Amino acid sequence: MISTNRDQHQGLTWRILFIVILIAPINCYFLIQMELVRYTFPTWVVPLSNVIFILVIIIIVNLLLSRIWPSSVLRADELIVLYVMLSLTTTMAGCDMLQAVLSVLGHGFWFATEENEWKELFWDHLPRWLTVSDRSVLHGYYTGDSNLYLPHHLKVWIPVLLGWLFLFFTLAIIFLCLNTILRRQWADRERLTFPIIQLPLEMTNSSPVFFRNKRMWLGISIASSIGLLNGLSVIYPSLPSLPITRRSFSFSELPLSLYGGITVAFYPFALGIMFLMPIDVLFSTALFYFLYRNEVALAEAMGWRGLPKFPYLDEQTFGAFVGLCIFFVWIGKHHFRQVLASVLRQPTRINDMNQPIRYQTAFWGLCGGLFLFAFALYKAGMTFWIAIIFAVLFLITP
Repeated sequence: MISTNRDQHQGLTWRILFIVILIAPINCYFLIQMELVRYTFPTWVVPLSNVIFILVIIIIVNLLLSRIWPSSVLRADELIVLYVMLSLTTTMAGCDMLQAVLSVLGHGFWFATEENEWKELFWDHLPRWLTVSDRSVLHGYYTGDSNLYLPHHLKVWIPVLLGWLFLFFTLAIIFLCLNTILRRQWADRERLTFPIIQLPLEMTNSSPVFFRNKRMWLGISIASSIGLLNGLSVIYPSLPSLPITRRSFSFSELPLSLYGGITVAFYPFALGIMFLMPIDVLFSTALFYFLYRNEVALAEAMGWRGLPKFPYLDEQTFGAFVGLCIFFVWIGKHHFRQVLASVLRQPTRINDMNQPIRYQTAFWGLCGGLFLFAFALYKAGMTFWIAIIFAVLFLITP
């Protein structure tokens, strides 16, 4: 049971903050075990499976509390805030964020030798406020048998970590302000579906319809049965398994051999998200994939594969994101014109009183955040005008 006593202005409560503080370290430890030790990557797939699992546990506890202590039941808006905060902590602690950053802070200094000449090649280009160069401190970090909380270690590590936290905080401000500007256009006018958020929204709905849906339980049963069977087949090889994971196929005869290898997978979570996606998005995804495969085949037939990086997939991807950005700006030009009028305090038809951040604050926060981000890149050694361009392109391309 989920409380129906909603208050849109009280989603972030003290008890939710306390719950997140308790759960976040456990969640981060789980991520380290899964991604660094066991080498699986739950943060590569959204919705984040570990956060969904925690949300299910909280909902079950909520149901038990509704029977013995009804006043302590978490409201639906509190559960949404819990999901968002755990998703953020998972993203920050994932393999593409802090795990990657912490693993390279001292790499260039610790593994430098006379043979690889790293000292001569790029030591001068590594910003000292974002890297750890003291080898006596790095010795304990890479070999162990030491403690982070020694005064000498903290004196070296804390300024570097604060520098990275400044970068992350700046990016958070940028995306928060950008989200405020885009929300009404994307959610209210274009009515984008945001398929990856549908599952937590349905799970936290105050109505129990989702958990009473027989087709939902049928889907869970099928997916979990496949996972259980494949897991048991690893332990007991005599059991059969269903080949849903990635399989690569290649062709030996022309003209199909020109297409190279093709990888096929049938992950249940991917099929589920596919049903939530708009048809035009699915069609365009398939269309451009086959277009790319035909580009590869044409390059093989014409002998162009010898050209470096042909058919320039990375460059095409970058161009596609730039094109999408221009398209979104064009179809939302009326909204952005009204936002700009609101920023300049001119008469406008939009009302931002119900926005979490006023448009004027969001606009100047976005500009200030981009400037701070570019300034940090400049202090790290990048030319300032290149840093400005990089900061803008960072928003356009993922």
